[in-house]
Amino acid sequence: MKKKIMIPVFLSILLIASPSVMAGSAIQEMAQIVMSLNHHPSDADMDTLHSIMNDNAASENERTIATALMNMNHHVSAADKQKLMKITNNDAAPEAARKLAGIVAGLNHKASGNDRAALQKLK
Repeated sequence: MKKKIMIPVFLSILLIASPSVMAGSAIQEMAQIVMSLNHHPSDADMDTLHSIMNDNAASENERTIATALMNMNHHVSAADKQKLMKITNNDAAPEAARKLAGIVAGLNHKASGNDRAALQKLK
């Protein structure tokens, strides 16, 4: 009887703890944008980022990341990088937001291979 209860509980914990499940849809959308990014966001990406910025359900961290991506031209500005690093270093911020903020802060034209692997987990 205990095994019948423990297996679903264990599987539920794994599902809940998965980074992609923990990542909100805004984080997932921005992870996809960063994966395909080449120097700056496309027009379609900009529309998505504007939507995130105007979404009342989006967190302050998500809006900060969206703003940094919108302002990006080959790399993020020094001011945006500083804001992103605050998210990255904030233990109270969700792990997915910290991870994405760190990747965006370090972007130079496009995501590196290691960054792409991390972004894939956020999608």
